[in-house]
Amino acid sequence: MIFWFKPIRWILFGIVLLCLVHEARGLDPNRLPSQYVREEWIRASRFPGGAVNTIGQTADGYLWIGTDKGLIRFDGFNFKFVSFTSDTTASKVPILLLLVDAAGKLWLRPQGTDVLRQVDGKFENVTYGAEALTSQITAVSKDSNGGVLLSDIAKGTFRFKGDEIQRLAAPTVLPGSSPVISMAETAEGKIWMGTLGAGLFLFADGRAGKIDAGLPDRKINCLLPISNEELWVGTDTGLYHGNDKGLRRAELPSSLGSVQVLSMLRDRDSNIWVGTTRGLLRINAKGTSFSEENELRGDGGINVLFEDREGNLWIGGARGLGRIRDSAFVTYSSVSDRRFEHNGPVYVDPEGRTWLAPAQGGLYVLQNGRVQPVTSAIPANEVVYSIRGRGDEVWAGRQRGGLTRLQFRNGAIGSQSYTVANGLAHSSYLELTGKPVKCSFLVDLHRTTVVKPYLQPEIEQTNKESDNEKLTSDVPRRNPERTRRLPAGFRQNTSDISIFIQDSDSEGQESFETGIFEYTSPPFSESRRKEINGLLEKEVFEVIDIATIPGGVRIFNSRCVDEIKNPGTDKAFEKSRPVVQAYNDQGKIWS
Repeated sequence: MIFWFKPIRWILFGIVLLCLVHEARGLDPNRLPSQYVREEWIRASRFPGGAVNTIGQTADGYLWIGTDKGLIRFDGFNFKFVSFTSDTTASKVPILLLLVDAAGKLWLRPQGTDVLRQVDGKFENVTYGAEALTSQITAVSKDSNGGVLLSDIAKGTFRFKGDEIQRLAAPTVLPGSSPVISMAETAEGKIWMGTLGAGLFLFADGRAGKIDAGLPDRKINCLLPISNEELWVGTDTGLYHGNDKGLRRAELPSSLGSVQVLSMLRDRDSNIWVGTTRGLLRINAKGTSFSEENELRGDGGINVLFEDREGNLWIGGARGLGRIRDSAFVTYSSVSDRRFEHNGPVYVDPEGRTWLAPAQGGLYVLQNGRVQPVTSAIPANEVVYSIRGRGDEVWAGRQRGGLTRLQFRNGAIGSQSYTVANGLAHSSYLELTGKPVKCSFLVDLHRTTVVKPYLQPEIEQTNKESDNEKLTSDVPRRNPERTRRLPAGFRQNTSDISIFIQDSDSEGQESFETGIFEYTSPPFSESRRKEINGLLEKEVFEVIDIATIPGGVRIFNSRCVDEIKNPGTDKAFEKSRPVVQAYNDQGKIWS
């Protein structure tokens, strides 16, 4: 958490602390990098420092940022240049590295000057004996216990722990004259050293051994020990991981090629973040994700990665500073994918997969932050009305294709569809929810109420007809075929639904698996059903199967007029009246 100075901000900070007393967590490993909340400071008006090389946080909550233009302190609202010498101009030099040791002291490695350490608010030169540690230092890092490791070309490798100084190795311990540019210590006390041109070395028991099996690159930019048996290595030609017995190239997106790796970090949720010249990588048990970070890196790269004590990830790039953090909700924006502009049914199965069907059509499954179309089971233009499931099965009620059962098997999606040909009453299914039961009967998805106003044929007299030659009125005139649809009022309001699934257990014998489903009825659904049932009992309407309607019959649209009677009183109730479209009734027979 960043602290602020102004009194009102201290009050706000106190309120936030009262609300956030739980343990801070890292970034959710199940989200794509694009699904985190992001903030960037890249313009001169917002961030004055230019390229960011290094980041750290002191115990007082300040964020310290080493840039090409000097040292900057960030309090959560404002960026402020901090001078580390009495000469302000001399402080406007690139800060190559900074870190905070176990005692909370800030260490700086400015370009071309001595290594500095902040003591009691002031910066002082770090000395070894009577001599200052000059700019011959090529690498500085924290050890496994919060101490500081330094590598000096002329004097060797040192460990600083509080006021204690220990020389670990002489300059000649490493073969050749290539300087150490990266260091990292394991929990066992072994120190990995990466050089500018001589490769990778492991220092232990006063000796350094070269590790080059499987590692062709000799320039080692960064090191990340995961355990005593696992090390990640960033080079100019890619990312490697392994141990002292050998390393192998990490599998990255093929589009990156032999990308230059500049920085690495492992957060508290075991995500491994990798900063490259092409963007930001996240590697975890779910796989590898990538984001280009064009705004931050510009023509450069991701120079530094840092996790603050709240679990936020800070990114330093060639153009400025960025922060990535979690949020309470994940937004799957339709801006980049027009398939999801309009919402449809959503179902989350027991394995955490999210099944969704946009109003435009098609079925998709969201798993590990990736959306996969299920085109093998349901066409992209087929509208799915409802998605439900049980166990490892997922059922989809479709506009035209009946019911489809989907199952995950070994990472693949298997499916089977049931339509009228399999015994379903209809091929359109609106709502599926609830628990399965065994039975051997079929209940239709909905009642199809059809008002049948048959057209009586006109009787035409011609000179060729006799008085007894008249067209019979028993046969209705055939009208052009029309696409039949359910009345609009009944396409969205269904309260008790059963599905019918037929499987063949053996020849000549069938078993029936039916799910009885219930859901909270929409407004006026009960009053509509009561009104329709009353009309059916009075034989005003006749319930028929739409498949049995003869050709040429005109089906009129219908709707319900809904209103609240006695509104605002304790006697208020819903009232519905069905209205059938019936303009120009002349010549129509009602039955």
